Formats: sequence, structure tokens, C-alpha cells
Amino acid sequence: MPISFLVDPHFHLVRTTYLGLITLVDVVTYVRSLVDRGLFKSAHLVDARHATLGFSPEDTKILAELMKTLRGKHGSGPVAFVIGDAPSYYTAGAYQDLGAGGNPRFAVFEDVAAAEMWLELNGR
Repeated sequence: MPISFLVDPHFHLVRTTYLGLITLVDVVTYVRSLVDRGLFKSAHLVDARHATLGFSPEDTKILAELMKTLRGKHGSGPVAFVIGDAPSYYTAGAYQDLGAGGNPRFAVFEDVAAAEMWLELNGR
């Protein structure tokens, strides 16, 4: 499975791992799992260091609109997204430029420790 996650109840955090080529369908399936489990508005640390986001510009727009709709319905928590390659950094930046799906607490990092620190400072 290209996307997996664990809930860390001690830190009130969803730790997600992306592996390999990640498509829009993969992310939509993952998001559906979060919504079904009531985890959508939790804090999230997404570790995509070993993945590449295979999104077209249109896919990125679709994801931003979907996430904006879901955040309006289910709430929003901080999301720290750790990237591993230049194409993924570009895609994550484009998503952020589109408003990060209505989440002002979305940030892109190159280091997990920096992402964890940011989550601590941004209301996990």
C-alpha cells in the first residue's frame, strides 16, 4: 500500500508514510480513511521522503478543492508535509499556493525533526 498511517494517541498525531509513486487516487483513498475514522481534523505528520507525488497540475487543483470542501465539513488540523524529492517539493508548493485545501496550517519541510517542532508550535 503506497500510503499508510498510525495514530499516536500520546501526541494526538496521525503519522502518515507515503512510499513510491503517489497518485491522486491514492491520496483520495487515504483521505476517505481519515474521514471514516474521524481523524480528518487531527494534527498530521506526512513523511513522503521515500515517495514521489505523481500529480498533474489539474490533479493538484482537484485535491485542493476536495480538501477545502472536506475541511469545511470536518474541520482542520495542522499538517506538516515532509518531502523527499524536487518534483514532490514543487507539487506540495503548488498545493500550498492554491490555499492548501483551505488549511492555513499546512507547511512543507525537508526534515522530520523540523516538521515535528513546527507541529508542537502550531497547536497539535
